Amino acid sequence: MRFFHLVVPPTGVPHWASSLAELLLAQGYQVTWLTLAASSRPSVGRWLDRWMTGTFTEALVPAGVQQRSIVCSALPNGRVVWAHPDAPPPNADVLRVRLGQQPWPSPLLGLRQTARSSGTVELSVTRSRDGTPSTLASATVRADQRSPVRTRQSCESKVAPLVLAAIHGDVTETTTAKTRPHTAEALVHSVRVLRRWVADRVAIRGHVDQWQVGFRIGGDPLDLGTFHWPEPPLDRFWADPFPFEHDGRHFVFYEELLYADLKGRLCVAEVHADGRFDVLGVVLELPTHLSFPQVFAADGELWMVPESVATGEIALYRCVAFPLQWEKHAVLAEGPFVDTAVFPWNHGWAMLTSRTDGPVESANDNLFAATAPALTGPWTGLDSPVLIDVTGARMAGAPAQVEGRWYRVGQDCSVRYGYGMRLYELIDVRANRLEEHIVAAWSPASNERARHTWGVAGELVVMDRQVRRLR
Repeated sequence: MRFFHLVVPPTGVPHWASSLAELLLAQGYQVTWLTLAASSRPSVGRWLDRWMTGTFTEALVPAGVQQRSIVCSALPNGRVVWAHPDAPPPNADVLRVRLGQQPWPSPLLGLRQTARSSGTVELSVTRSRDGTPSTLASATVRADQRSPVRTRQSCESKVAPLVLAAIHGDVTETTTAKTRPHTAEALVHSVRVLRRWVADRVAIRGHVDQWQVGFRIGGDPLDLGTFHWPEPPLDRFWADPFPFEHDGRHFVFYEELLYADLKGRLCVAEVHADGRFDVLGVVLELPTHLSFPQVFAADGELWMVPESVATGEIALYRCVAFPLQWEKHAVLAEGPFVDTAVFPWNHGWAMLTSRTDGPVESANDNLFAATAPALTGPWTGLDSPVLIDVTGARMAGAPAQVEGRWYRVGQDCSVRYGYGMRLYELIDVRANRLEEHIVAAWSPASNERARHTWGVAGELVVMDRQVRRLR
């Protein structure tokens, strides 16, 4: 039996402690919840911290976790995660979670990172030996430049898998400089965050941020230069384009969302080299939201794997009559997964997808991998993320083969959702494992706010972008 100890304060327990305890129990650990009385004096900073982040509501102790109280000098043997606001004993061997370089929990955690960040913040797990911390595992997480609460919340769901990666020794240790929080700077940071929020609200008045689908027939697939950009009506947007060639014709499958109901449906258009974009109609519409319509051919059939996270499954659809009629054929996996792409790999199939944990934005910085001998399965994997990185984890289209090499494009959500894209060459994909290296970073053009999907099928290259238009 493997033992793990969580040291928490009697009040204001970080909510990630509960998630970590549940994950450790599922991994076969015996978990002890050790309550350590706070020795530090109450402070206004700590009270504001608890009020701002809602930690007056206590984290729940999962069933199966042993609970007891200890004193600071009586730390038990075994692995210890220190989730307490006071510093551990100087000679203690403990793991600590840090946001930026600031230990969690600490007064006004997230405010400094939000105010100072250019879009991302490092979440790390450090091990303290003789008072010197070293980093065991780290992840790049988005910092919401207008909300310290959202910055903190986006990190909460990443703590448990990151601690697990740290104790499994997946990452080489590096020395981490020690820092101390300066709560006197809180007012300056708050003013900076508020100013960003007001500027954003003023800029959007009288405008609409609209996604548009672009395409090009011919040219280098990795060149994001000239595209045709048909404009959708102002009451909707078009996004998530997927290219497909059929009988010598070029088609684009995409998401259409009407602002009136904020529910996506899947459509198809035939496109031409001269820029014509002939909308053919709706191919799939459900009572719930749909997007990311990957279409491909395999086993003599045409298939589609749309994002249908509201249904709690990754579904496979078969084409009945191209291009408008599709029927549900199988469920590949169950769970709150978004932006799923499947593709042939090593005489079988591979799947790359992201998982939500509450709000859909929680999928912006994680990537999971699975493999199967056949398209319909059985699929193995999706147990733990292969990548936690807000600058390139979430899929930005389906992997494509260009000149014999497989490429994956990930979304860079560090500035905002779908801000840019990063191009990776795929080296190896296995269940719960991914090997790749970055090739290029694609930022939006000066007249764009974002671009978050790319795809290629034969001569047809597609991309989308977000622009700000007058209403």
